[in-house]
Amino acid sequence: LLNCCQSYVRSALKNHCAPRSFERICIVAALRRNSGIARGAYLQYDSLGRTGAHVELLDATDALRNPLFRIKHRPATAYIFHSGGPQIASLLTSVLPDAKHAYRIAYWAWELPGPPKRWPEPNGLVSEIWTPSIYSQRSLSMGFRIPIHVVPHAVAVDEKILAKKRTKPFKVLVLAD
Repeated sequence: LLNCCQSYVRSALKNHCAPRSFERICIVAALRRNSGIARGAYLQYDSLGRTGAHVELLDATDALRNPLFRIKHRPATAYIFHSGGPQIASLLTSVLPDAKHAYRIAYWAWELPGPPKRWPEPNGLVSEIWTPSIYSQRSLSMGFRIPIHVVPHAVAVDEKILAKKRTKPFKVLVLAD
């Protein structure tokens, strides 16, 4: 099913990509999955919204099982797809034909030292890749030849809480999957 979906998307896009424009942004992700990928999409939505950007968050969870699923939305000038590499075609399909006429970005994380071997070639699907760390950027750049930019997850800080805690030690919990 993934190969069929990739072939369809490549055919529909015909290597067409619009110029880079962030006038209106749609972030596309499988939001109903309890995952770090979904959380990253929410964080990006919140941080872009705080800058005043015109941004919409689109739930493409159903697109992962149904290649005919389409999301009703206002077309954007840029689409950012939060997913693993194998799911990019399914997410793209969910916003066609509008995504054909927009700038497309894959937001991928990869936590291994070498590049992913079974991920699709992103050329023609997206124009660039964003990733949350320099480590991921190095790994992905070993396998893909399109621009890869480090765009960390932005987390809002409550200044009132931060001001109170400056006088006391605090704990930080970090989890990884």
